[in-house]
This record gives sequence, C-alpha cells and structure tokens, in this order.
Amino acid sequence: ATAPSASNVLWPDNSTVPHIFFHSLIVDPDRAFSKANRDAAGNAEYMVTLVEFEKILDSLYERNYILVHPHRLAAKDASGVMRWTPLYLPAGKKPLIMSVDDVSYNTQTVGWGFADRLVLDADGHVTNEYTDAAGVQTKGAYDVPTVLDAFVATHPDFSYEGDKGTIALTGYEGVLGYRSSERVYGSNEKTKNEITQAKAVADALTATGWKFADHSYGHRNFTT
Repeated sequence: ATAPSASNVLWPDNSTVPHIFFHSLIVDPDRAFSKANRDAAGNAEYMVTLVEFEKILDSLYERNYILVHPHRLAAKDASGVMRWTPLYLPAGKKPLIMSVDDVSYNTQTVGWGFADRLVLDADGHVTNEYTDAAGVQTKGAYDVPTVLDAFVATHPDFSYEGDKGTIALTGYEGVLGYRSSERVYGSNEKTKNEITQAKAVADALTATGWKFADHSYGHRNFTT
C-alpha cells in the first residue's frame, strides 16, 4: 500500500483506474502502411506511430495522469481474498496503468518500419536498435519502453515512485527482439546466447521500473 502523507491524497475508487495499452510503435509509416506489406491493414488498425505516441504522452501528462503499477491497486488479504489496496497519490494526480503487448519484434516486422530489438548500450541502459529504409542501423528511443523511459527522465512526476509500464510478452520466435525460442530455433548455443541477452535486457527493464506479464505464447485463448 502507498503511505498517506501531507502531500498525498487517497484515490477514491481503484476500480476506476484507466488502462491504456499499445503494441510496438511504427517508426516509418511509409513502410508499415505500404501496399507491399501484408500486415499494412493490421498495422493501421492496431498500431500507433512513434510521433502519435509522443503526442499521447504529452496529452496524458497535461491531464495530470501518473503511472502506477496494477500491483498497487489490489492484493490478497490474510485469508487469500483479493481486496483493494489504499492508493495515495500527489494531490491533483490521476492514476493510469500502461502496458505494451508482444514486444517480440518477430521476423514478419523486420524491414517494415519497426524497431529491430531492445539492447543494452555501453552504459547498460536499455535502448533500441532500428534499421531505416536505406539499411542504416542506429540506436535510440524507437519503441514504447525506451520512449517512455526518456519521457519519465524529463517528467519524473509522470511516474509514481518510478513505476513505468507492464510488458505483456508473447513468444513469437522469442522475446524483446531475440530469437530465443527453442521451440522454433532448437536448443543450441546460438539460441542460448539469445536467451542470455534477452534476460539481461529484461533485468535492466525490471530495475528501471518495468514489470512483465504473460500474454501467452501466441495469443492463446485460455478459456478454450
């Protein structure tokens, strides 16, 4: 539970906390929406662009939202029953949960205007690799985790006690841009190396306020 203080106010109803989610961001709309791209229609329906996401963050911040993890909203009591947890926030702030689905950068997105993967830079910070239409690769903030990290760095009051978002992983070929799926690529040294790199990135994300959720291997329907 968050502790009350002179500057914090009890949020009146945890059931009203909104949740906004994204898929990986489109960096290059020309390629993502190209008629040559078999996923163009899906991209138009389910994705937002990098520019749109940056504008959304500005809008959320202007409306006084603050990121909180869902784990702050409810917990099991001594008898194992889930109950709302009191949430105290800075006066005037409104809680918001943010998540991003998949984050696998699977091969069908390669070359179509998305980031390539999440990597660690020389200082151990999480960044993206991105390859432009000319084949030039750069490192920078090109997807939800890295863009949000940069935003919180300059707007720390957008995050409650360092909370960021939840990355809901699927297992298409692997995670975070690494071909870490033994089901697809077999159990071998190359795959194990990809797993090691993915874990290092996941650890760095966790250490900087991100959490992870299971979105199933491939959007499986658990009711059936």
